[in-house]
Amino acid sequence: MDFRRVRLDESRVIEMAEPGDTRIISCIEKWLSESHSAARRQFHEESVLTSADAENAYWFIREQYGKIAAKSAMVRFLRANGFATIRWRVLLAEMRAKGHGIIRRVLRYAAAFRQLRRVRTVAQNLTFDKAYAFADAEIGIVQKPEEIRWLFELVRAERPRVVLEIGLDFGGTFFLWSRAAAPDAHLLAIDTKPVGRLGMWSPFSLVRRAFAVGSQRVTLLMDSDSHSETTRQRIATLLDGRAVDFLFIHGDHSCEGVWQDFKMYSPFVAPGGLIAFADISQNPAERTKGVAQFWREFTVEHETDERVVNDEPGFGIGVYRMPG
Repeated sequence: MDFRRVRLDESRVIEMAEPGDTRIISCIEKWLSESHSAARRQFHEESVLTSADAENAYWFIREQYGKIAAKSAMVRFLRANGFATIRWRVLLAEMRAKGHGIIRRVLRYAAAFRQLRRVRTVAQNLTFDKAYAFADAEIGIVQKPEEIRWLFELVRAERPRVVLEIGLDFGGTFFLWSRAAAPDAHLLAIDTKPVGRLGMWSPFSLVRRAFAVGSQRVTLLMDSDSHSETTRQRIATLLDGRAVDFLFIHGDHSCEGVWQDFKMYSPFVAPGGLIAFADISQNPAERTKGVAQFWREFTVEHETDERVVNDEPGFGIGVYRMPG
């Protein structure tokens, strides 16, 4: 395929405005869909896309979504897989050289796009049972349903417009907050998990950013230490003077670490706002002993509430409401 006749050169790519995420995702997913099973099979099995396959994919997307979307989908796909240029001849050579690493990367993206599409079909006003079932099956969640249900209902009653979670983990609780928060809420999360050089365009981030429904916004600070002053300053900038209505602390499980998260981020919480802590049970597992100690110290001087359903080591949810 001669890309010069569609003016798809590097200078044009740099100048070209990128369409919205939904359209890009849909384009690439179409490319990998059953509509192109032969091209996909050849790509997976032989690490080769012929120029004919590439041309068919390009024109299919162009017919469905237009020229700009087709160009951008191809460019995004190539850039996401580490190709510095956009000529199919170079692409073929790179794919042969990179071999199975490229295949695995594309498969991860294909799985992420399918998961993302399922996430976007989930309504905002779910019952807890349905929201938890989805989080458990699709995202991953470690909290006990009986305990997190109690917190979910407290949060839903508040309809917070700004939510901050420290310790995203799989993202299951973050998904729950998106379904308990206000329709125009801004949800922020901090986690030390590295997502690679693609950052917010990584498969992990793409799916978690899709938790937003309606007019909600999601901001992820990945590969970030909540105890870093740089991270705290980034949160302050993102909030731009708005107060946090609900803060969920589930990050560093050392006693000192939980105290530091509380001291650094509780000043952002509005008067009357909720702060919740995970794993506060006084029958701790090895990994939760620090949180249990924090909770003993914290409850001496603060009025709190908690939900611990049984004596199984670890778990437990504690809640503190800011004065005012």
